[in-house]
Amino acid sequence: MESSAREFPPTLSTVYEAIESDVIQLHFRYKLFKQLYATQATVDILNVVAPALFAEVRQIMLENIMMVISQLTDPPTSRGPKGATLENLTMRRLVETIDAQETGLADRLGVPRLLEMLDGHAEPIRTVRNRMLAHNDWGRRTEPMPLVMKEHIDGTIEAMERILRVTSLYFRDIDIRCEPFSHSDGDALIEILRQWQEFSKEAEPYRWGSQDEG
Repeated sequence: MESSAREFPPTLSTVYEAIESDVIQLHFRYKLFKQLYATQATVDILNVVAPALFAEVRQIMLENIMMVISQLTDPPTSRGPKGATLENLTMRRLVETIDAQETGLADRLGVPRLLEMLDGHAEPIRTVRNRMLAHNDWGRRTEPMPLVMKEHIDGTIEAMERILRVTSLYFRDIDIRCEPFSHSDGDALIEILRQWQEFSKEAEPYRWGSQDEG
């Protein structure tokens, strides 16, 4: 069967592969985050061992995830020192590069609808980035900060992946997935800590019993 793949233009391939790498890395970090913090059961296990440490790790991981999402949803250009135009590696740069290959191609691939979905999910994340993570917005300190939910992060990653997938299918005839195939370090850590806690509970009566006998 003859492949329907088209030539992947070098300029588009360079942007695509760089963004694909960023999205895969984002997916990997978010997967680790969910392995550690997605359920109250895993959080309880971490809190028994080192509550302050794992609370700080949670905040650092979450802030990094939100920063990367915000970077990828930034405009394709920004204003630099002395008014210089700086080029940003973002989803919109990818869309612009797609249209540069063939006028109207992004529309035919359904990308504007996916961008609209991406913007909707990313809006509260970007607000937190702009007001708290990248800047300390003192002027709006009395305004409530939007609450970033799991659905916002899931939705942004899904929309990014779908834009990459339609692009890959059109130019390479390959249906890609950005989710890492494995990497269960978070699950492994939780299991080790769970076993340690079970062992500690079983050993507790014997430890106190030996002291009483002495």
